[in-house]
Amino acid sequence: MNTMTTMVAAAMLALGAAGSALADPAYGHVGQVNPVTYTFEAAATGEIDAYFLSSEAADTDVLYMSVNGVPTGVTGFDNHTATRGQKIDLGSVTKGEIITFYVDNVTTGLTYSSNTAQNADGTNHVYSTNFAGANHIPVGTFIAFEDLATKVSDHDYNDIAFSVTNIAVVPEPANMALLMAGLGLVGVMARRRRR
Repeated sequence: MNTMTTMVAAAMLALGAAGSALADPAYGHVGQVNPVTYTFEAAATGEIDAYFLSSEAADTDVLYMSVNGVPTGVTGFDNHTATRGQKIDLGSVTKGEIITFYVDNVTTGLTYSSNTAQNADGTNHVYSTNFAGANHIPVGTFIAFEDLATKVSDHDYNDIAFSVTNIAVVPEPANMALLMAGLGLVGVMARRRRR
């Protein structure tokens, strides 16, 4: 293999590896309601910026947020016209303020919140995890919504997906209880293995 062919092959391999490493997170239990709930908090005083990632919804969705229960008045990301990497400034916050995200399903007239207690169907419409950053989109928190009522939803959490900066995810008490139970089970198994 000549040097040029080797360099091209190496470049293609590196590009392929980079492309797979930059894939957006995806909800791993499609068809099931996400059992993990989230509370979002401002990580620092400053702006909260959102970057549109993708949408696979047939319905039209629009994003907005509230700070300590008060809407900022900024809306954005019509999921059918927004482009990947498009940025909106959702507003300024003070460190520690509670942030709630909403998606308005313009097609059905229903709104869903990242706060499960605010959803008319009483279920979780959000999946969130860390976002590693990609192609001019900074590292942040990945958030994706399910935009249909639970009884008709496919629970794929990909109807509108975006990354947000300056957000910390605060563990919910129920999630912490699951984590503690899991750690306890690991401890018991480790003790049994030593015996």
